[in-house]
Amino acid sequence: MITIVTTHGAFALAAAAALLPAAHAQRPDFAPPIPRATLRALDAHPGAADANSGALAVSADGSHVLGWANSPLSRAAREATYWRASTHPTGVGTLPTLNVWGSLRAISRDGLFLVGETNAGEAMSAVIWSDSLGLSALPALPGSVGSTAAGVASGGGTVVGTSDFRDEVTASHPVLSREATRWENGVATGLGFLPGGASSEATDVSPDGRFVVGRSDVPMGFQSHEAFLWSATGGMQSLGDLPGGYRRSLAVAVSDDGSVVAGWGMATGHPFRTRVWRWTNQTGLVLIDLLTGDFGAEPTDMSGDGNVIVGWSTTPGGAERRPFIWDPVHGTRDLMAVLESQGADISPWRDSSGRVFMEAQGVSADGKTVVGTGRRQNEFHGWVATIL
Repeated sequence: MITIVTTHGAFALAAAAALLPAAHAQRPDFAPPIPRATLRALDAHPGAADANSGALAVSADGSHVLGWANSPLSRAAREATYWRASTHPTGVGTLPTLNVWGSLRAISRDGLFLVGETNAGEAMSAVIWSDSLGLSALPALPGSVGSTAAGVASGGGTVVGTSDFRDEVTASHPVLSREATRWENGVATGLGFLPGGASSEATDVSPDGRFVVGRSDVPMGFQSHEAFLWSATGGMQSLGDLPGGYRRSLAVAVSDDGSVVAGWGMATGHPFRTRVWRWTNQTGLVLIDLLTGDFGAEPTDMSGDGNVIVGWSTTPGGAERRPFIWDPVHGTRDLMAVLESQGADISPWRDSSGRVFMEAQGVSADGKTVVGTGRRQNEFHGWVATIL
């Protein structure tokens, strides 16, 4: 009811709203769009002989994707490539005397720096790239014969990876040992090994460069190794192994504050069955469930807070490889099923039998953007998905 006050007093009128057309928010043509998940393939290089590509990592905000795409210069060559907010690809290029064959594999959270490795004669050399500085090699540890880079902090000042060592350079005597390596402003430092170990590798670094994860061998039997968490204050800390496992665990991702680590280990009863775990200081290694009916799984990346993990899961015999996503509320889910339930069209990614062969390789800091590689119409394509 609306009350109108005049010089002659007050009187009430029936609300005029009933006599007016319905508000525009109630009209169908003004209805807000229904939010939907998305799944799209990444563009190929213009002029390339085919559209094969792959996505390996994504920036914190989901706007920059790192991967590879077939080069327009050679049918056989894969060029390290990144995609910005648009789908148009940008090739990274080459260093003098060094060939880049799609080997950049990690991106900083701010999306400005890429790291990986490239051929340098008979050995590999860790490299870092930025749009402003181009591509350059990182110095090796003294006595090493090669190096690789696997993670880079925001700002590009801290890079982690592995240095390779061997007694003599012969084709019949490959790398004998490795040491996890951390580059701080271009200066290489070895991170050492777990007690009794003689080989280690680093796989990821926190955005501020304070925490590093990877694996180190341990004297527990043939090819035994354990996941580690390293910090400048605490050194290299073993994260252990899955109960009853084969003393083979590897950490692949660390949260922004270093409190959560994701990795894989060998499951009890089968030396080749990898399982996903999540570690915190309070819980230790906690096994994550497989997708129903699947044989094994490996994680590839984790959100900034450690509450979203992505990776791939495989059916017995490897007939199908599916991307998975895990969070503490929903547990392990088939990412394609999640996307489809939220309105994304995944039909182009299924083969004639309805199966998919896809891997999730990276996830944004908020866990909402996932990137990976999948088979589509007899070619491999990098893809980007957004979930609700």
